[in-house]
Amino acid sequence: MPALKAVCFDLWKTLYADVGDAGQRRADIRARHLSSFLGAMNVLPPGEQIRSVLASTMDWIARQRRDRHRGVDATEIGVELGRQLGYQLEEPTARVLGEYISAAGVEAPPQLVVGAAGVLDALRGRLKMAIICDTGLTLGAALRRVMQADLVLGYFEHCTFSDETHSTKPMERQFLHTLGGLGVRPDEAVHVGDSERRDVLGAKRVGMRAIRLDVDGAADSQADAVVRRIDEVTDVLDRWSQP
Repeated sequence: MPALKAVCFDLWKTLYADVGDAGQRRADIRARHLSSFLGAMNVLPPGEQIRSVLASTMDWIARQRRDRHRGVDATEIGVELGRQLGYQLEEPTARVLGEYISAAGVEAPPQLVVGAAGVLDALRGRLKMAIICDTGLTLGAALRRVMQADLVLGYFEHCTFSDETHSTKPMERQFLHTLGGLGVRPDEAVHVGDSERRDVLGAKRVGMRAIRLDVDGAADSQADAVVRRIDEVTDVLDRWSQP
């Protein structure tokens, strides 16, 4: 195999995860944001409807991702929220709403998993690095702000977020777009992620090597290597780099 030149990482449940009640706090902030936005329009639906519409929109995004492999951007999120509330929002208004909802991910952010910062630091300057992330209500712009606050955004030469490409893993486009941004061939890169279908099979479909992060240690995998902790990734890459 050619020498490795790049490593790509999934974000959610690979480099970042919710700690404690972060997910619930984020949901509460989204509900407040949506209520505030509607209040400015003199629309005041009950709180239960606000939360129901947000949950339904999350389900809609998941279906787009699962069934159509399609990423959803801020404007589409705003349009869908309005539709479920019975309003047809103009695109500029919808985009503002989608971005407002996404900002909750900065106010109640996920946290770097234990060992992730050490892995990134160890690989910096040795391999080109990128993110390949499927987004939901927290969009790529917000996730960049989270990574910037954690002082890790600068480790990555390229970030591929599904709301920006309008495509999701395991589609080849997501991986090829990232490799193009890094300037490397598929056989010169490895992808690290927790999902067998989206991360492992998607990466191998384009000719990349894959490392599966399987914290439970219970799944069979077609990955080239399986690790239980993110800090084990450097050991795998060290072995693969030996002549």
